[in-house]
Amino acid sequence: IEGINKEFQRFFEILFGKGKAQPKIVKLEKEENEEENKKTPFLGVEIEINLAKKHLKNLNLLSGGEKALLSLALLFGIISYSKPPFIILDEADAALDEKNSYKVAQIIKTLSEKTQFILVTHNPTIIQIADIWYGVLMKDGISQTISYKLPEKISS
Repeated sequence: IEGINKEFQRFFEILFGKGKAQPKIVKLEKEENEEENKKTPFLGVEIEINLAKKHLKNLNLLSGGEKALLSLALLFGIISYSKPPFIILDEADAALDEKNSYKVAQIIKTLSEKTQFILVTHNPTIIQIADIWYGVLMKDGISQTISYKLPEKISS
């Protein structure tokens, strides 16, 4: 948790600038059987957040874009620490403006040196970092798939 938190802080600062966020492991209770009212403890994660320009006590008060950035900062922290072979993101950038899309794109480009990303997106800023693009176009009511692979970089 400490290693992930360190990476999470790094990405949080890149995406939010000032402020702090602290994930914490907490014990939660999950209803196993409502009839018998048995409860089993399990672990969960809570995130305490302090943004420089906002005084928040609850994550529900964040905007959609801020929630997406916070989630991505945590995900990037986990990826950076554990280096999985691949990640699939389905429109994780949908709520982001252009400025924040650019920040996320740069992080993904850097992380893609060790982890393969499969991204589903409509965001042109994110699309620009892809090495291979796949798309679906509709012409005369028929779906067609297209692909484009960027040329390999020539070493100098």
